[in-house]
Amino acid sequence: YSKAKGSKVKVHLTSCGKVGKAKGAPAGQVLLRGDFKTLMASPLDPADLKSKVTPDVANPKQQRPATQSQSHQRKDWKRQRWELQNLERKIERLESQIKEIDESLQKRAHDWQELTELQEKRKAEEAR
Repeated sequence: YSKAKGSKVKVHLTSCGKVGKAKGAPAGQVLLRGDFKTLMASPLDPADLKSKVTPDVANPKQQRPATQSQSHQRKDWKRQRWELQNLERKIERLESQIKEIDESLQKRAHDWQELTELQEKRKAEEAR
């Protein structure tokens, strides 16, 4: 690995768009345009790197799920959210109907036949 074993080396940090290769330059030699930062780092032994679990940079499928899978997950999430919102609306509607029935029960407590019908209607709404 690195010839700089045991010492620190300069590492230049910049964005990809500011790195280029000069025509005829040897492999690994690049030109840096614009701003860049220089860091001092110690080279790592490749044997140490193999023991750690790291993502395979050459295999992008390993790093992120396929776009189609993400699309399905997004659709599933949207569908579940839509279903939840619909259920919440139904619950609100039913609660409102039950409240109206309760108010009617209080107003018409003197008429036993109507009171019985309203109580049955309320039980039916609660069962839904």
